[in-house]
Amino acid sequence: MVIGTLLSVGTAGVPAAGLVTLSAVLSMFGLPLEVVALIAGVDALIGMGGTALNVTGDIVGAAVVDDEKPATREKSVPEPLTD
Repeated sequence: MVIGTLLSVGTAGVPAAGLVTLSAVLSMFGLPLEVVALIAGVDALIGMGGTALNVTGDIVGAAVVDDEKPATREKSVPEPLTD
């Protein structure tokens, strides 16, 4: 199980790396690797959905931080220089 955890941490930002991780986990438990071929057909759609959820979460997080710190926004705008 430690190998599965290490594999999942190492494949976070690599596209379609979940298939490699799935292959390693299936072989660790002695399960057939044909399942990987079935999942490979829909892996792109699963990846797109995961990316959409990640971006949505980032946007919501930024909006929450922005609403909680309105005074920071006003201070971050520099005043114009006068001669």
